[in-house]
Amino acid sequence: MFRGKKGKTRSRKTRASNPKRRVKRTTKKKRRGGGRNIQATIFKWLRVGALVGPGVVAATKGRTWEERASYVLAKYTGYQAWDEKFNAAQLVEGYAPFLVTTLVTYGIPKLAGIIRRL
Repeated sequence: MFRGKKGKTRSRKTRASNPKRRVKRTTKKKRRGGGRNIQATIFKWLRVGALVGPGVVAATKGRTWEERASYVLAKYTGYQAWDEKFNAAQLVEGYAPFLVTTLVTYGIPKLAGIIRRL
């Protein structure tokens, strides 16, 4: 460091200020949490709940963790580990709530838009 020496500064051109002219200062605007579509958020969580729900119900059926895991596996894959067979009814029980909820949650906004345009 150089003591006692100041760095060279460039001269700035300053405008002559007009005493009659006033500068209006603006305050910083607060951002609000708006802009989110609450309906889309609700529909998203309905779909998640419909997908996870059958697995949660199946996980409460068994006594041991192996039975619980096999029940959850049967709901989402259709494969029954205790019989070593494929059961399509189990697969439908696992995914039917999700499929119906998805059709309804995407169908309602589409129908509302069609009705609005009429």
